Amino acid sequence: MLNFIDKSFSTKKTPQYRLSIQVDLDGFSFCVYDPAQKKHVVLRRMPADFSVAQELFPPKIAAIYNEVEWLLQPFASCSCIYSSKKNTLIPSSFYEKETLSTFLGFACPLDEMDEVHYKISDEAKAVAIFAVPNTLASQLYAYHHNICFFNQCIPLIEYALKQTRDIVVAVNISSRLVDIAICRGKKFTFYGSYSISNAMDVLYYVAFVVKQLGINPDYAHILLSGHVSHEVRQLLKANFQHLSLSGDAALPIAKEHIVKNHLLLNLHQCE
Repeated sequence: MLNFIDKSFSTKKTPQYRLSIQVDLDGFSFCVYDPAQKKHVVLRRMPADFSVAQELFPPKIAAIYNEVEWLLQPFASCSCIYSSKKNTLIPSSFYEKETLSTFLGFACPLDEMDEVHYKISDEAKAVAIFAVPNTLASQLYAYHHNICFFNQCIPLIEYALKQTRDIVVAVNISSRLVDIAICRGKKFTFYGSYSISNAMDVLYYVAFVVKQLGINPDYAHILLSGHVSHEVRQLLKANFQHLSLSGDAALPIAKEHIVKNHLLLNLHQCE
């Protein structure tokens, strides 16, 4: 369990703070950003099994909020990443709110309890469409009336677009997924989300996508974030010349925690 709290943090100042949440299959994480100081003052991860049926989400969320009661206080803004492969992107020119569910249904099977959300990215000239379980969304809406939902693709793509290198391959690894976003010449080129079970799967999908797009591995800058194991780093390092970890948040904690929570820590920039 990770539990960082800066000495400047005060539960009396929550209306001034930005709360970011991330829910994935094996945990609930959140961080608090203080705009006045331009720094994060809280970062915490709480293990929880969200690989269960959606009907079991509410008691798991309620237990977390019962343990950290100040999360129930009002915040200036609240954003939540729900990590899931149920996402797709369409060009902004195709955007029609009435057809978003249809586009997402073409890309992945949807459950009756899935809510369809979307985020327009002017930088990527695309619309991200994604599913969030209704049981999770309803529970968090009850706690945070101003909450906005995201898929992990959004902060990954926007982070890649902020880079100055010519060819950027941003790779984020979670417990069972690898997400890959590619930008060339500061223009969004590709995004994909793939199921994985080991480090070799990560190498396979990164190498496959790079080859399919005709990118010379010698010129691709790989930016790694998420659950980056030593094995993953060694495999990618052996196949790509330019490899670095995405961990630019200034926090007095181990680098590995910053890398692992990179998307969460940068979510406030996507609001």
